[in-house]
Amino acid sequence: MSKRCAIYLRVSTDIQDYKRQKNELKTFAKAYGYTLNDSDIYKDKLSGFKKIDEREGLSELMGKVWNNEFDVVLTWEISRLSRDQIEILQLAKEFQKHKVNLYFKQNSLWLLNKNLEVSSSVRLIMSVLSFTAEDEAERIKERLLSGKRQYVREGKYNGGKITFGYTIKKFGKTDEPSDKKFIIDTKKIDGLDVSKSDIVREVFDLYESGLTASKVALHCKSKGYPKHVTSQHTIARLLRNTSYIGYKETKLGTRPVPSIIEEAQFVTVGKLLDTNKTKADKGRKHTYLLRKVLKCTYCDKLYIGKQTDDTYQCSLNHQTNKFLHGTKCKGSNISVSNVDGVIWERVKDVWVHKKMHGFDNIFAVSNVEKEEAEKEIKRYENLLVPLDDQRKRINRIFETGGYKESEYDDKLGKVKRDEHNIKSKIKELQVKIRSNEKARKRANSVFSRQQDIESITNRKEMKSRISSLIKHITFSKVGLFKTILFVRYQDGKTETILYNSVSKKGNKFKLIDSKFVSYYDEEKCFYFLKEEHHKVASAKNLIEFAKEKLATNRFELPNASNSIKYDFDELLKLDDIPNILSTHEYSKITYFKDLNRKRFSR
Repeated sequence: MSKRCAIYLRVSTDIQDYKRQKNELKTFAKAYGYTLNDSDIYKDKLSGFKKIDEREGLSELMGKVWNNEFDVVLTWEISRLSRDQIEILQLAKEFQKHKVNLYFKQNSLWLLNKNLEVSSSVRLIMSVLSFTAEDEAERIKERLLSGKRQYVREGKYNGGKITFGYTIKKFGKTDEPSDKKFIIDTKKIDGLDVSKSDIVREVFDLYESGLTASKVALHCKSKGYPKHVTSQHTIARLLRNTSYIGYKETKLGTRPVPSIIEEAQFVTVGKLLDTNKTKADKGRKHTYLLRKVLKCTYCDKLYIGKQTDDTYQCSLNHQTNKFLHGTKCKGSNISVSNVDGVIWERVKDVWVHKKMHGFDNIFAVSNVEKEEAEKEIKRYENLLVPLDDQRKRINRIFETGGYKESEYDDKLGKVKRDEHNIKSKIKELQVKIRSNEKARKRANSVFSRQQDIESITNRKEMKSRISSLIKHITFSKVGLFKTILFVRYQDGKTETILYNSVSKKGNKFKLIDSKFVSYYDEEKCFYFLKEEHHKVASAKNLIEFAKEKLATNRFELPNASNSIKYDFDELLKLDDIPNILSTHEYSKITYFKDLNRKRFSR
């Protein structure tokens, strides 16, 4: 009676074929007179490190073995059964237990002898072959991984999606990944007059200019650009992608690629992205004039509008944040009608008298700062040259045996640290230059808009004018109705504004140049410079004042020794002093109150 036979075949990938294995094993079975049906050939196309229950063909075969349906199983060689040494030995035990002989053709090895037992010599050979199969697979895997790491270090394509704005350059005639390198895609898109890299630059410029990710996406969609830049989420991912400044962090290391944009612009855009996380417009239907401008004195978060109460409130105190995240801030609410009215009146006045805020001086100032920064960059770049020479010298000495490994690491590490510090300084200066250029651009935009500000009624236009002039506003309260605003303009100048929202003498506010007054929240009092100190404060250079103001949250010039102490009401009653302290009238902007009246009267 002929023996019942089965064949097991395995290859690692779908593109591989086991036709040769099958033909030779069928020939072997026929030569020995084994009974073999086509349905008894079991196949798998996956890694030999997969477990038995993950391999459909092997699982089915072992089920038949356990039911004693075969006498012999043929396979090509031991690694086809498995790449795991322990699993190979466990499978051998199963075959021995059910008296099924296993034959490895390439190894010319039978598992069982004539007595259907495993001899000591076969057991030793099986252990060696199974270890060799596992070790060989690990070595192959390590070689492949090493090759992939090398591709990454050399900036070569290693599979996966190609970053938008780049393409692959082939070196040679083959299509192997090792022949491909990332290059900037400058080819014009069919039907458009721009390339993918041009679109990337345009997206960064638009976002840096103040557009939100959603508006940038709409702009790109209207121009018929590819889908990579027509979604708010893809835009956000694109703006965070470090490939555009020359490198990409991958699991296998850092891949160098050609840069499309400047690192200074990437840093600026990154800061904007972090800031704009809290600047989502919660009232798209109705525009809040001080959105993205009014900030909390305590937590530095932005205030958001609450239409039903006609107030601005700290975002941490918003009902959703309090409920979902348990946030809370002691920053109080402020009336929209009053603060909008005061600030809009102030902006209208500044717009007419631009010299009050240094707009006539901003170009000269930014030019000086830019020239100083460029000189500093040049100086730092000159410092990099001897460091590079030093690095080469250290490498030469090490290669000729002059340094031990520990000495080499110490000396080279110091050079690398110095290089890193210098490059960080250069990057900071580049960001500073870019900020100056933005300030110039903003000032130029202010000059170029000639529309009569008194005739503006569109709230979006009003908001645009406010954000053009004002960088941010914080405030403190003395009681329920007495409010102190601290206004910082885009040019660095600061002002302090006092108003009482329920004053019987009409809607008025007191405007004070911040160089002449300091407010102490703990004491609820002001220190206002004595007259003999006014000239000193007035002579202060705008840049010096801005630097001092940036260095500390409270400008400490006015103090008990050189100032007169006032409470809120006393300071509000002071007579006007030219260019220092003045009184102004304002009109409340009751936009949201009117909306609520209409809503409740329906």
